[in-house]
Amino acid sequence: MKVYAWSPATSLEDLGSVAKRVEELGYDGMGLGETASDVFIRLAIASQHTKKIKLLSDVAIVFPRSPMIVAYAAWEVHQLSGGRFELGIGTQVKGHIERRFSTEWSKPALRIKDYAKALHAIFDCWQNDTPLDYKGEFYSFNLMNSLFKPAKSESGAPPPVFIGAINPNMLRVAAEAADGVLLHPFITNKWVKEVTIPNLTEGAKKAGKSLKDIEIEDMGFIVTGSTKDEVNEMRESLRIRLAFYATTRTYKPPLDLHGWGYVTDRLHDLSLRNQDYKAMAAEITDEMLDAFTISGTYDDIAEKIKSSGRFSHATRINFPFPKDENLDVKKFSKVIDDLKSI
Repeated sequence: MKVYAWSPATSLEDLGSVAKRVEELGYDGMGLGETASDVFIRLAIASQHTKKIKLLSDVAIVFPRSPMIVAYAAWEVHQLSGGRFELGIGTQVKGHIERRFSTEWSKPALRIKDYAKALHAIFDCWQNDTPLDYKGEFYSFNLMNSLFKPAKSESGAPPPVFIGAINPNMLRVAAEAADGVLLHPFITNKWVKEVTIPNLTEGAKKAGKSLKDIEIEDMGFIVTGSTKDEVNEMRESLRIRLAFYATTRTYKPPLDLHGWGYVTDRLHDLSLRNQDYKAMAAEITDEMLDAFTISGTYDDIAEKIKSSGRFSHATRINFPFPKDENLDVKKFSKVIDDLKSI
């Protein structure tokens, strides 16, 4: 199993040293998200401070951008990193697309399927000189002369395309149209078994593939640290994050599966009146927290992950980047090695 750093957020000024640290600790890759920044700029910086690890956009919000714009940005980072870039794309939710980005929201699963296919067609044109002639339901591209065509990737291949997914339609689309899937962290073992795997299997079959042909990154929450106090502190921090996700009706189905859908209704109403997520986190019980996380210190977290079977379907997982300046590097690197052997 591959082990990626769990999106360490930091300033642009510190990003280079963080990326270097990720590589030194033995991770296979590093994913950076897009909340209050441009993910491609951040990954370009990370590429200049690393030599081996993969660099993933986790995820780039693409509906406000043309596939051609995203293709150019991805190609630049891929070239800059020596072929180590992986393009993770996601839809975000309706409210953000319409109200934060002021762009169109419609048929998100079908649109991002078309988006991924368009990206593959563009990359095929640039890398293999295939004439660009793509026509989909939402996107069409048929103009690419030499002036606008970047140099071929020196790595010999374009960046792979991953789609972020949680619900059935998006899971099927990701397996069908992309090279891999980035499973949203707001899922449980029950959701993986009853929803994720069946729908990925169905989507892969539609494209003449199997699950073995798809890279599956499970970003499920792992709670860990050097001491029990650190673990408990991180658990409470994640309780707040779970409350944040639970306010959004898009993420209600995993709660419904456990009979906890009422939490979304309560938190959604609370969020409209007061966005104090720390106070709202009281709605997330210990039972819920345990269902969405695996907790343990560095001494036992690898064994807990292995024995739980929670990530048995995954080809790679996200493991929290340590913030402890007094970290026992030898012990931590052994945890990473133990996880890789699963």
